[in-house]
Amino acid sequence: MTTTLFICEKPDMARNIAAALSKQTTEKKGYIEGDNGHIYTYAIGHLLSLAPPEFYNPELKKWAIETLPIIPEQFKLLPIPGKEGQLKIIDSLIKKADIVVNSCDSAREGEVIANYIFIHLGLKNKPIKRLWTSSLTEDAIRRSYQSMKDGEEYKGLFFSGYARAQADWLIGMNASRIYTLKSNGEKFTIGRVQTPTLAMIYDRCEEHFNFSKIKYFPVKVLFRQNDEEYVRYWEGEKIKDKVQAEKIAAKVKSKPGVVKDFEKKSVKKYALPLFSLSLLTKEANKKYPLGAKEILAIAQSLYEKHKCITYPRTSSSYVTKDDIPVMHQSLKALENSPFENEAKGADPTLVHTGNKRVCNEKGVTDHHAILPTHKIPNNLSQNEQLIYNMIVKRFLSQFYPPALYDKYAILTEVEGEIFKTTVSHLLSAGWKALFLEEKEEQNIDETILKPIQITKEEPVLCIDSEVLEKETSPPPLFTDGTLVDSMKKAGKKVENDELKEVLNASEGVGTEATRADIIKKLIDTEYISYKGKSLLITDKGKFIIETIRETDIKSLTSVEYTAEWEKRLNLIANNQYSPQEFMLNVKKFTKAIINEASKMESLYRKEIQVLGASPVCRVGKIVSGKKSYGCSNWKEVGCEFKIWKKSFNNTISEKQALLLLTKRETGVLSFTSKEKGTKFSAKLILDENNQVKLKFANESKGK
Repeated sequence: MTTTLFICEKPDMARNIAAALSKQTTEKKGYIEGDNGHIYTYAIGHLLSLAPPEFYNPELKKWAIETLPIIPEQFKLLPIPGKEGQLKIIDSLIKKADIVVNSCDSAREGEVIANYIFIHLGLKNKPIKRLWTSSLTEDAIRRSYQSMKDGEEYKGLFFSGYARAQADWLIGMNASRIYTLKSNGEKFTIGRVQTPTLAMIYDRCEEHFNFSKIKYFPVKVLFRQNDEEYVRYWEGEKIKDKVQAEKIAAKVKSKPGVVKDFEKKSVKKYALPLFSLSLLTKEANKKYPLGAKEILAIAQSLYEKHKCITYPRTSSSYVTKDDIPVMHQSLKALENSPFENEAKGADPTLVHTGNKRVCNEKGVTDHHAILPTHKIPNNLSQNEQLIYNMIVKRFLSQFYPPALYDKYAILTEVEGEIFKTTVSHLLSAGWKALFLEEKEEQNIDETILKPIQITKEEPVLCIDSEVLEKETSPPPLFTDGTLVDSMKKAGKKVENDELKEVLNASEGVGTEATRADIIKKLIDTEYISYKGKSLLITDKGKFIIETIRETDIKSLTSVEYTAEWEKRLNLIANNQYSPQEFMLNVKKFTKAIINEASKMESLYRKEIQVLGASPVCRVGKIVSGKKSYGCSNWKEVGCEFKIWKKSFNNTISEKQALLLLTKRETGVLSFTSKEKGTKFSAKLILDENNQVKLKFANESKGK
């Protein structure tokens, strides 16, 4: 019997493919054995990565300007620590196999994961096939299996991914080292994706804080026609002169007028699209005090631990035709859940292969939209329940009809002045019935409670008028959610049409799987900080963006630079551009980075914020470190006093640390239990041993 080895990207994928292609299966350590000569193993994501500089030369472990740029003649791969065991299992299975099938995700990164394994293990003289499927339903997997192509046909896609990885290594490794070395050893990290992302935050902060607010004065009037009253606003450019606005208000008050135009039309508002990870992040971050990294971790838990949602790291808001029956199965399962009423009120006939708002084959690459599975979860934490509810309600909304409105547009003229308002009257809630308590789901112009009964034939009377005072608003600061959304839609701000198209096709800056990590890295590197939910650029972040923009390598901060890369990587994937030529240009740019940074005169010196004296040694000063507020004299006198920035599943701010040092307690703070996910209130105190403890309302001492 021929032995066929399927190498999948994740264990869950291996189980799905095994269930579709083998009648009986047996789970073994690191793989699944089928009854028909098929063996299914998995990579658990990346098993290998490009080797660090010291692998090529031990002396490169020490950072020194004279060793830059570091450009390996040939890149090597090393196992990722902790994953060597799975790599050995795959190695032993490959030796037994007659045919090897790359069954990793149907995308560039899937090709990289599998081919790294083939290169590292020296796979030769065995046929390699490619199972390419965007859906993990059994029918879709079987069809893909019957139409497998030779792995060589996808080599261009691998070369594209391999070139991207090498280029990211060269730029990130060399730029991070040179800027760190030129800045008194203060750690700087530079990258093709994180640096343009940081620049987006920098630019938004500049726009926000340098915005000049302008006062303007809308004129609001109340009209009456017979027994019907309606509010209108003066139509025209914003009035910036209050006197002018007051003259218009006085001019029309108590005067008759005519309805110049009255338009009424029926409007349908369909359910919002199914969740991709970026859409889920944007919505969840808006509703709840959860960051991008937390939302991703919760979604992963719902997928891996509770198995109640599908793969969450997806960029798609659509499903394939093979997924439609699966959606119907999940709908049926929800009838026996806390969503029983909503599920039984749904109309299954609304979700079908012809519904292009749901089913779009071209809109699905490697994974379909996030869906609830047929498994109903128990014992979810509070935050897990919040995210699960969002996913289920968005899913259920696809099975409900559109909301129906009458939309009115009315132009009224009084004394030569024109007033206009657009309002809508809700006729049928449709899918919105699922979200009646969520105001943000209800916005469609201004919604009125009853239809407007006026005609063009009869006169109107302005029975009241007033002048309002408003201010123009600055562009809002980014939050995790809006930043993730802007990264995905980065192509919108690119003027070059070709590069705009490239970014739109490649899902913008970063990927669904990496954007949360990029934000966390910017926080950890102290380039940005939080103020509430808002993201603020720090002095360190400003320094690196402004410094790079003053040089000939300023393109490193632009999304156009990322688009240029993606343009060439796409050509490599389609065998229309040489990966060697691409890498030659990347190496030239790497050398340019070193040359430009070497000329840098302004060195970054971090301003040290002193919070107070150490309560232990009484000599050293408490300063902010990366992970704690600690004593500056810890080396000299061995003072070990610390206030950890992450304590009791919460982040301790400088203000709170200062209160602990000066008053030995904070005010009442809100905490979330790590085990149960429930919220509780308590103070932080410094006890008699100078340890940070919790103090509850009914306690005299912390514990």
